[in-house]
Amino acid sequence: MLVFLLLLAACAGFNNPDGWAPPEVAEGTLYVSLDGGELSAVDPETFDVLWKFPASDEEVCGNEAAAQKRDLRGIYAAPVVSEGIVYIGAWDGNVYALDAVTGNCVWDFESNDPIIGGLVLAGDRLFAASTDGNLYALDPANGNETGRVHAGDVWTRPALSGDRLYVADVGGTMRAFDTETLDEVWDQPFSVGAGFLTDPVALNGTIVVGGLGEELYGVDATTGDEKWSFGGATNWFWGRPLADGDAVYATNLDSRIFAIDAATGQRLWQFDALAPVRGGAVVAGGVVIAADKSGNVYGIDPESGNQVWNGPTEIDKKVLADPYVLADGSVLIVTTGGDTFTVSPADGRLTTVDIR
Repeated sequence: MLVFLLLLAACAGFNNPDGWAPPEVAEGTLYVSLDGGELSAVDPETFDVLWKFPASDEEVCGNEAAAQKRDLRGIYAAPVVSEGIVYIGAWDGNVYALDAVTGNCVWDFESNDPIIGGLVLAGDRLFAASTDGNLYALDPANGNETGRVHAGDVWTRPALSGDRLYVADVGGTMRAFDTETLDEVWDQPFSVGAGFLTDPVALNGTIVVGGLGEELYGVDATTGDEKWSFGGATNWFWGRPLADGDAVYATNLDSRIFAIDAATGQRLWQFDALAPVRGGAVVAGGVVIAADKSGNVYGIDPESGNQVWNGPTEIDKKVLADPYVLADGSVLIVTTGGDTFTVSPADGRLTTVDIR
């Protein structure tokens, strides 16, 4: 219960979840959450809004006879998009399937608690982990439940590698499931003394995950045994670790960004930011780019850890979402107030984006 209360406080409270879904381009459309509990589909070249969901307070999903109140309250993960359908999970406990062209709701599925982690599509199954303790397997065509298994209180997007799904919970346990049978495939779960907050990331037979315990772990994807742990931080790892080549770039709420050897867990370098960093990092134009909570954006040399630009680019607005690399090589930053900017990897030049 204490962990749950701490997490709620960090998310701006149970009654006012902000959401920090990262922007993402899929099938030629930019999806971004500019307001809490709302998803916008945007033309990535003109930045014109194509549709929003929910478009009104009440929406019809599928074959419902009448519109129902839709208050998503918060979206914390990027959508999954496949074959013209957009799938999202929301704080209201529902999974929604939306038509990618119109934004109309095709179907919805109700769990018993908020869905904070991202969804995963694996073949003919859509997986959703709810904070009610269950991992749900859904038919992506109609939202019908095809299976469920206990996975713990999950706040992260599971990692998919081959026919295995790796699910980490805020109790500090990570499990590996067979995507067809939902059987656990490790002899025992990987467990530590503090909860997991980062999305687990698959990298060359290793699952990288971290969280409340101020440590980042490399776990053998086949056996669930610990390969390495990195304990150089003094606060929570919350941003999604970025695996790039032989390094893992990890942000921390202690206002530092770390480069860690992916094979050994040894520190390669650390970079001191001016404020806590909740979102993850990206690599664009050969530069590691991350934004702290106060809106300072950093460009870092991936080899040395030195700052590339002449100081941070200052947005002066709260940033919690991961940045995103656009097709032109610029990096899109979305603030919690819905303001959007692009940053040039070469020099940190800031451009305001008018999404309308």
